[in-house]
Amino acid sequence: MGKRYRNPEPGLAFFVTTTAKDFMQICCNEACYQVITEAIRLNLLTYSMKLLGYVLMPNHVHLVLLGDGEKISSFMRDFKRAAAVRLRQEWDRAFPELKHRFKSPRGGGYKIWMDRFYLVVVYSESVLKTKLKYMLLNPVRKELVQSMFEWPHSSAVNYANPDRAILPIEFIHLDLE
Repeated sequence: MGKRYRNPEPGLAFFVTTTAKDFMQICCNEACYQVITEAIRLNLLTYSMKLLGYVLMPNHVHLVLLGDGEKISSFMRDFKRAAAVRLRQEWDRAFPELKHRFKSPRGGGYKIWMDRFYLVVVYSESVLKTKLKYMLLNPVRKELVQSMFEWPHSSAVNYANPDRAILPIEFIHLDLE
């Protein structure tokens, strides 16, 4: 469930952020990013949402979604569940030492994501562009790359080189230079 709105309006864009438990790094290799990408792709189809932009960071995910606001909580619940199951499988294969860091304090399982997610309803085109630029510059601010176009797990790639895009987006005219 999002923090700001219980029943967002349909037909608007939604800026959504979800973060790993205790801000721990969950993406340790390319396979982990692919797991998250596939979970997003599946839920876009399942919930008939459109993606306006995205950034997959080592410990969090930013999405700008367009669709029925009543479905955002279900989208996020199912996205986080699918990604968590597949991430645990990837960690078992490649990083078995990681799994213990995500042991649930309630016992019985593993907790990868924080319970809640951050949601902002985007009411105007100017706010939409501000949110998109903010998230696309996130890898630069975190000093992971020099230019937003270098980060392969971002919709900035869709703008710079659509053939390398990992998720389809609805293009918004942005001055990204």
